[in-house]
Order: sequence, then C-alpha cells, then structure tokens
Amino acid sequence: MLGFKLDYLIGTGKTAMVYLALDSQKREVALKLPRDDVREDVEKSNRFASEVTMSLRLEHPHIVKSYSGIPAGPDAHLCLEYFSESSLDHLVAAGRLELVTALRYATQMASAVAYVHAQNIIHQDIKAANIFVKQGNVYLADFGVAVRLGSGGASAGSPFYMAPEIYRGEGSSASSDVYSLGVLIYELLTGVRPFEGDSYEALMVAHLTSFPRSLATRCPELPKATVRDLEKALSKNPEDRPSASEMYASLSRALARLGGSEIYVPPPKMLDWDDETPLPSNMSDTQLDHMERVSSEAKERESDQDGPSIGRHGPSTELKPKTPPASNAPLNLPKASEKKGGLFGTLFGRKK
Repeated sequence: MLGFKLDYLIGTGKTAMVYLALDSQKREVALKLPRDDVREDVEKSNRFASEVTMSLRLEHPHIVKSYSGIPAGPDAHLCLEYFSESSLDHLVAAGRLELVTALRYATQMASAVAYVHAQNIIHQDIKAANIFVKQGNVYLADFGVAVRLGSGGASAGSPFYMAPEIYRGEGSSASSDVYSLGVLIYELLTGVRPFEGDSYEALMVAHLTSFPRSLATRCPELPKATVRDLEKALSKNPEDRPSASEMYASLSRALARLGGSEIYVPPPKMLDWDDETPLPSNMSDTQLDHMERVSSEAKERESDQDGPSIGRHGPSTELKPKTPPASNAPLNLPKASEKKGGLFGTLFGRKK
C-alpha cells in the first residue's frame, strides 16, 4: 500500500483485513484494507466505502480518529488510530470497575453517541468490544454497519446489546442505539449484562419480555434521577427512552456529584453531507419522530449562543428479522466474564 509499511495482520472482518502499519510519519496505525471478494461485490464495497466516508467526517474526543482513507478503487483503505491498550470488554471481563471510573466511561460514550446522532447517523453496533481504552479514556470504534437515517440501510446489531424492536423486525433508529448504550452502561456499572441467554431465541425472549435487576439495588450510590434515566434507556418501547444527549447530561451530573470529572464537550455542529437523501416511504413513524427530534435538538444547540451549557449531544450480525434462525441453534457467544480474542479482532470483527 502506497505510503504505508505493513507490519503484520491484526484482524480480519467481514469486509476487510486490518494490519498494524507505519504511515508516512512513522506513526503506528491500524490500516484497514478491503478483501478481494469485497472489491468484487457491489454491496460489500459500498458498505466499506460508506464506513470510510463516515469515519473521515466524524470528529469527536471519544471517537477513534481516522487519519486518511480512500473509499473505493485499487488504493481503497481506511487508516485509523492504533490502540495498544485493551478494549473495554477485556476490562469488564477482568472484574467490576470502580464506580466513578465506570461512570466516567459511560459519560464519554453517551457524549460520542449523542454526537453521532446529531449527524443523523445510527451506529447500530454499540458494545464493549467496539470501544477502546487509552490512558483512562474510552473511544467508540467500528462504523462498519452504521447507516444514515433515511438511507434505507439494513438493520444490524449484536444479540446481547440489540433493542427489542430490531428483534421484532421493525428496523433501527437512534433509540435503538440508546438501548444498546443502556445495556453497555449497565454492564459497566455492575460487571454483568442485563440480559443473558445461550441461544439467539433465549436472548430474544430476554430482551422482549424480561427486566434486569434494578440499578438502585446494584449501585445504591447512583443518584435516583440517573438510575431512572438509565432504566428508561432499557424500555421495551423506543418512545419511552431518553435521547443520548439527555443521557449524557444525566451521567455528567451524577459523575460530578460522586466526585468525578469529565472534559467539557461542546455541542456538535451538523455536518454537511452534500446531498439530500430522500426518506424511504416505509420508514416508521418512530424513526421519523426520532430523526426530527435529533435534528431539532442540534439546530437549537447551534442557535443558542447565550451562556455556558453542558455538551449535549462482536462481529456485527446483519439481521434479516423475518427469517428466524434454526430452532435451538446454539449462539456460541462469549459471556461477560469470558475474555475475547485479539485486540483488533474485537474492533474490526473476527472471521467466523
């Protein structure tokens, strides 16, 4: 690859091979290159191109940095910040985090997700394995299945973190990300996932019908208002969930109350994507409502110039909800207490 010196392969995903490499500045980077079969498949190559475009445009203190990229062609690549430390799932597997640390990580992730939503993007795969740790901070990674609202992209997710409406085949929305974020934060604060199951069907039933043990009993130090907001994030009904920006504000207040601190993150500016993507005719009312709400919040933040304010803001499984999996098929997914594979295998997905 022109301008890069490849060192060794560190991960294999559904669309790319990932190498540890040196760039022209002699800096260690993670270099993501599309596989040959991806280059020859229109759908897969478009997915890789979309990931490159999104990654290069998004800029936030808690999103993995993208240094360079070319969406398509013989030099197609995505050059990303390299993380030599562990991913968040390894930290959770090693034992329950100290409360203030867990709350700080949760606040940072809520900030990143709110920023993504302000750009009318749904990540669709928020989970501990897609979050990296560096010098006491966390960074959201892997936009391989992310979609822009109204683009008509396929729903996706990871079964332990997936919202009930996706299991029901209703499609994803910003609220689906909030649900996944709520699962992640519950896992960070307690050391266990709120929903467990040893098969896809068991997990689906858990997400659709069961309720986890209250955070009020698991984390009695948390302010009641924050407990209420986090439990609302796990609501079965998408309309009952708070926005990511509301979660960020609530978590920030809780963190300050417990003696922690977090950097100020300014309100995000809407990126200009240079097109007007029409909304598909089959877009649900819930998705439309949430898109309008996110856009409205972003416009209000941009127009508000008076005074300081709080910044508001495993491999993925592409889903075909109307085609159920084989009955009693084993899921073979790692439990929260199990350590995962290689560091960048979790970031970019491992080949099955």
